Amino acid sequence: DAKIKHEAQQAKLQKEREDALFKFAKDDVAQQKGQRDAQVKELQACIDAAENRKKKNQQSLKETGVKLDENKNMSQTLDLEIKGFNLEEKLMTLKSDMDTAKKLHDQGEDDIAKAIAGTGEHGDD
Repeated sequence: DAKIKHEAQQAKLQKEREDALFKFAKDDVAQQKGQRDAQVKELQACIDAAENRKKKNQQSLKETGVKLDENKNMSQTLDLEIKGFNLEEKLMTLKSDMDTAKKLHDQGEDDIAKAIAGTGEHGDD
């Protein structure tokens, strides 16, 4: 009877030890899972932040590209304006040269007419 009681006591202690080990293992697994979940959340936050930076950089690149295109267009416009101004300047010079040539031509015709009429500066020699 004592032997049975002793074996029953030993079995009870063994079961308590096993239950305690099982509870410890279960708690340990839960703790590890919690840590892993926290790490996953942290990594996901890092990934999200990197994605946001990537989007901002892409937007910035698009804006920079637009600004470069605007600058290129502005530069081309300025080139055209400068060419236009240079052409206008050349045209003014050409008009001035033509006016001068016409005056010289008219003056030459006047001189010829005076010479023919005999009233030129050279007179009748």
